[in-house]
Amino acid sequence: MTTLAARLRVTGLQRLDMAWRPLFTVELIVEYGALIRRPRRCDSARRDSVPGRRESMTDTRLEIQSLGFGLLSGISLTLHPGGCVGLMGPSGCGKSRLLRAIADLDPNEGDVRLNGRDRMRFTPSQWRRCVALLPSESHWWAERVGEHFVASSEDLQALDLPPEAIDFAVSRLSSGERQRLAILRTFAVDPPVALLDEPTANLDDANTRRVEQWVARQRRDRGISMLWVSHDEAQLERVASRALSIRNGVLVPLWTR
Repeated sequence: MTTLAARLRVTGLQRLDMAWRPLFTVELIVEYGALIRRPRRCDSARRDSVPGRRESMTDTRLEIQSLGFGLLSGISLTLHPGGCVGLMGPSGCGKSRLLRAIADLDPNEGDVRLNGRDRMRFTPSQWRRCVALLPSESHWWAERVGEHFVASSEDLQALDLPPEAIDFAVSRLSSGERQRLAILRTFAVDPPVALLDEPTANLDDANTRRVEQWVARQRRDRGISMLWVSHDEAQLERVASRALSIRNGVLVPLWTR
């Protein structure tokens, strides 16, 4: 099956820089050789044009069937609205690649549907705004934080960031500040689905708990479906209602609560 990643190559836009391109907060369009930043939200998963009104939470789900890439095949999983599935596994087992395949950043095969709508009916930029990936290492493409997204003072404070952080130069950010700001950036487009690849890996215990609590509020209040990768099972017990592990190329259930 042709994937969106393959379609990008065919159209000449290319997958280059997919790991860091601002596909989740900004749409980059190649136009006469220039990159034009256009802030966008995910509207493709909404029933109508009323601002802030998402489809019924019973309809907003991500269904993955027989997804295959590399050594992994036959991956099937459903992410339900307002729910969080945790994913574990040894280094190199394919956790990050699974998230990238779901986001269609890497070539893959299988069926992935959002609200029953096949991903092939989305444009690449639409899909990645609706199925937002937070990579384990955040990347920035402009000089200042505020050129990437807008954040409220309340959200900044919730993650122990000063209000002026939105005006910081990216070059002066610590690794922890980068990570927390990348989390805010990922949710800025109000995605129906968030794929989080070790979102607290660079954080101390206090900020880890702040992020967990803030993300949990976004999930509950906005009905976001989440897949959270972590090496810390204790963390998954705090944030997820179900946990899976990748073993020998297949998904293995760990627990449900």
